[in-house]
Amino acid sequence: MKMKFIFSALLLIVFTVSYSQKRITLEPDKSYSLAKIYKKSNQILKGRNLTLINDSTVSYKNSKTLKDEIIGVYDLRSLKIKTGTKALPYALYGGGLMALSCLYAYLDIESDPYYDGVETNYAPLFTGLIAGGVAIGALVGMASPKWTNVALPRRKSANSSLRFTPVIGSQYDYYAVNLKFKF
Repeated sequence: MKMKFIFSALLLIVFTVSYSQKRITLEPDKSYSLAKIYKKSNQILKGRNLTLINDSTVSYKNSKTLKDEIIGVYDLRSLKIKTGTKALPYALYGGGLMALSCLYAYLDIESDPYYDGVETNYAPLFTGLIAGGVAIGALVGMASPKWTNVALPRRKSANSSLRFTPVIGSQYDYYAVNLKFKF
């Protein structure tokens, strides 16, 4: 039992980490409806119809000025694209919260010392409450957009590298540092 729990927890962590690392790559001539543009000058812009023109240039329509603008990719710190809403996760949160509330209410009713033991069918009431929690969660989730980071092309750097490696002599009679510079 303990091994199954550890395996399940490890599997959940691996899938959560791998899902959170998912990134979109800008494709040329594809238009993205809504974007947040973070410039290196710490300026945040909202744009519509974002398109990668070539490897180093992005065009978009500024949401404030409603003018078409062009910006270099190397002038951007990051870029986020709207990929939908958070309706499904919020609906699950709302339904889960209401299910826990219904479970608590049922256990509270059953443990009441003054409860007379009359058979009552709580299923329709609890189903309605859970459905209401799902509906409210979905409505709140539809109001909050889901943003995904976009991988930006970066400038090619020199293929040089500097590597430090420790060197330990036999019988631990000396210690040194090996420097390797590759260019």
